[in-house]
Amino acid sequence: MRYGKIFRGNKIANAANYGAIAAILYSDPADYAMMGGEPENTYPNTPWLPASGVQRGSLYTMPGAGDPQTPGIAALKGMYRRPYNQSELPPIPAHPMGYGDAIHFLKQMGGQEAPKDWRGSLDITYRLGPGFIDSDITVVVDVNNKLGVKPIYNVIGTIYGREEPDRYVLIGNHRDSWVYGAIDASTGTAVTTEIARVLGELKKSGWRPRRTIKVCSWGGEEYGIIGSTEWVEQHEKELSERAVIYLNTDTAVSGKYVLIASGSPLVKDTLLDFTKTVKDPNAHDDKESILTSCSKEFLPRIPLNRMWAT
Repeated sequence: MRYGKIFRGNKIANAANYGAIAAILYSDPADYAMMGGEPENTYPNTPWLPASGVQRGSLYTMPGAGDPQTPGIAALKGMYRRPYNQSELPPIPAHPMGYGDAIHFLKQMGGQEAPKDWRGSLDITYRLGPGFIDSDITVVVDVNNKLGVKPIYNVIGTIYGREEPDRYVLIGNHRDSWVYGAIDASTGTAVTTEIARVLGELKKSGWRPRRTIKVCSWGGEEYGIIGSTEWVEQHEKELSERAVIYLNTDTAVSGKYVLIASGSPLVKDTLLDFTKTVKDPNAHDDKESILTSCSKEFLPRIPLNRMWAT
């Protein structure tokens, strides 16, 4: 199955519902190597995914995320846990691979040709199956994942507010990642820890914020947004009464060309105002704001209502 259109977990669930006993997911160069899959057109020579690149991620599909054994309640000691076979875990084994490996399976596929909008950019005839051109071919999917329960930890730093200590401004990011996580989650972790350092220095000088600030480092995000979900479930009543805003720094940096933000429409004007005052560190003119530089670079192609917190 090709990545794209819908969440990978839903692909696996849909496949199982229609009788599949295992699944293989691959990233097509039409989506992830738009200059072509040749080495000179992919990483490290360009940002595009090389033929050996494998896209990993959770297949967890339970609404609301969190611990699949404690849906809707915090996964604390003493809480009732659903048995594994009653939890919404992936129903069949699945394995991801790069398009350099997937092509060997795809070019052997039988059945009718795929519709035009289903085809990728590999140099093959895309077919729907079922089965292979050679009926003697059998694919064996061997997945070595093991079910288990391990503790995860959230780290929360708090500076109490001067005037409204019962109103919370939260900023945070998860610290776990698939593989090395250079962008996700390390850029967000770098931003969050630097914010914590600056706030700590300000506090040493006698400063206190108007409202309480909570700096949050979440665990277990990649497996199903578990750390933050469980913390919210544990403090749901308190947060519904006291939280003002949450600022998410997950994948804070993935390039240097434009600022892209999303969130509640309530913060759109505030975000836009800040982009007028924050200087662009990459601009040749040290007086140029982020708004000015981004508008000059992308205005001909991207409407401002899409660039700023849609």
